[in-house]
This record gives sequence, C-alpha cells and structure tokens, in this order.
Amino acid sequence: MAEVGFGSVFATLGNQLGRLGFEQRFSTLQNTVIGRLNDEIQKVNESGSADAPETRALQRKFSQLGETRPVLRQYIFDNQSNGLKLIDAATLISSAQASLSSDDGDATVITAAEVTDFEAKRDATITQLERLIQLSNPSITDGNSIQYLKAEINTLKELTVTAGVVDAEGTDTGSLTNQNRTTLDYLGTILEKVNNAKDQTVSTIRSANQFQIRAQRQLADIEVRFTELTTLEQAQKAAEVEQLQQQYATLLDSISLSYEVRSGLNDSLVAALQPQVIPSGSILNIFT
Repeated sequence: MAEVGFGSVFATLGNQLGRLGFEQRFSTLQNTVIGRLNDEIQKVNESGSADAPETRALQRKFSQLGETRPVLRQYIFDNQSNGLKLIDAATLISSAQASLSSDDGDATVITAAEVTDFEAKRDATITQLERLIQLSNPSITDGNSIQYLKAEINTLKELTVTAGVVDAEGTDTGSLTNQNRTTLDYLGTILEKVNNAKDQTVSTIRSANQFQIRAQRQLADIEVRFTELTTLEQAQKAAEVEQLQQQYATLLDSISLSYEVRSGLNDSLVAALQPQVIPSGSILNIFT
C-alpha cells in the first residue's frame, strides 16, 4: 500500500478548511450584500420626482385650486341668497309703487290704509337690503352693485308718504303739494337699482359657475398628469431596482466563480500529491 505523504495530507486538510472558511465568509458577505442592496432599493423607492420643477408647479396649482373650491362654493351660495333677497325687495317696491300711482299718471289720492301698507313694504324692503351680503372674489368681477345698493338704505328709512294727493308726474319741485310725488319717483329709481343688482348677481353666479367648472377641469388634468408622472417614475424605479439586483448578483457570482476556480486548482494540487497506485497486473509493478 502506498504511503500518503505529508504534503498530500496538508493540502487535503488545507483545501477542506479553505472550503469551509469560504462558505462561512461567503454567507456573511452575501448577507452584507443583501442588506446593502435593500438599502439601495429603499433609496430608489424613497426618491422621486417630488422635487422636479414640473411636479412642484403641479402641486402648487393643485393646492391652490383645492383651496378655492370651498370658497367658491360659498361665494356662489351667498350670491344665490342675495338673488332671492333682491327678488323679494323688487316685488315689495313694485307693489308699493303700484299702490301710490294711478294707471294714467295723473294725480291720485293716497289713503291712510295705503300709508300703512307703504310703510310696511318700505320696512320689509329695508330688511331685505340689510340682509344682503357684500361679496368679493379676486377672480370674478361683480360690479359692486350690492355695495351701492346698501348705500340707499338710509334714504329708504327716511322715505315717507302722507294721506292725500299725489301730484302728477313731472310736476315742478316748487309746485309739489307734498312729498308723495318725490317718494313715488324715488321708488322707480330704487327699483331700477335693485333690478340691476339682481341682473348683476345672476351674471356673477354664472361667471362663478364657469370658473368652478374650469377649476374642476384643471384639477382633473393635474391628476391625469400626476398619474402619468407616477407611472413613468415607477417604471424608472423598477428599472433601477432590476439594475441594482443584477449588479449585486454579478458581484456575488464573480466571487463565487473566483473561489470555484481557486478550489479547482487546489483539488488538482491535492490529486497530484496523492500517492500513485499502480493497478494490479500493470507492467509498472515490476519496478516496485
């Protein structure tokens, strides 16, 4: 039996210990690489286009439009409320005007009952005008008709009629019998202002609704663009993650392959140091 040399034993033992040590080191290295890969993937996932100029602009616009929506809804509601009050005021003024005038515009007589009726309608008109809300919106022009109309409240409060005649329309001021004609003429003026304010309010509501529709459309467009950017970003992130995975997989494969090559060389060395056993019946046996 051939003797096993020290070199062969040392090489075999060294190769086995080297394989065991490599496997332990490779396992540790693999865990380290996986941890680093996970950190890199997390960085990719946490990064994004939030700081991109387009995204920042879209976020600002979306925030601004979002803040205007409840304000605009309230603005429309308040204008609608004003419109109802103006309709009531116009009805009251028209009724008071009709009770103080005749169909042909000639002189007529106001009774005590009509005085009472006028005062009630005057006070009700004042109440409606006082309840009007002065509104403003930087994006919508309303003509300030409510503000101008409210300025008439003090004049309305001083408006009176007395039981008696109403002078004919166009009577010279110096020839008036009483203040009834002046009051009647003023009712025509204030009615026109109320109707103008009502028409302006309707126009303002229409403009506000159109602005609201445009704002809603812009919000929808921004959401679509955000979706496009997010989809593109996710695709880019997926590509980056895949690249990182391939990069670290290649690193581990390279290390493993390097060891396998070195291990193969060690195996060859061990095999070369093993005692050569001559097969039985070989011609080489005559030399042993």
